Amino acid sequence: MVENNHFYNLFNLNESLTNLSMRHWNKTFGEDVSLTQLIVLNELQTFGRMTQNELAEKMVISKGAVSQIIKNLENKELVKREVEETDRRNRYLVIEEKGLETIARAEKHAEKLREEYMDLIPDRELENYIETQRKFTEYLKSHI
Repeated sequence: MVENNHFYNLFNLNESLTNLSMRHWNKTFGEDVSLTQLIVLNELQTFGRMTQNELAEKMVISKGAVSQIIKNLENKELVKREVEETDRRNRYLVIEEKGLETIARAEKHAEKLREEYMDLIPDRELENYIETQRKFTEYLKSHI
């Protein structure tokens, strides 16, 4: 029974941590861009143009969720869709200059939060936590 409690607690704490950290980010960043939207911008900056389906697969979220996020980012002029000249059926997502500027501001804010968060946990504990999370992530990736 104790093992089952650990398993439940692990998932409950992970969900709480994710939700709370997203809310904290959204509250403290001070711009009308959510953490999820910033992650999308970062993916496009890092990996270049991609289709919505490719982005959904990379982020492990539904195509519908990606569609809504992209619509919001387009409305804010942070991303645009480009039609491929050789095959007009293909539409690619591309980060705009304004999106790159938003990421730069977000990176500065993230550094401030990182310093704040890292003061809470000694380095060794943090390394153990990250390694544990990595093991669960790799296991789950290989089983879905």
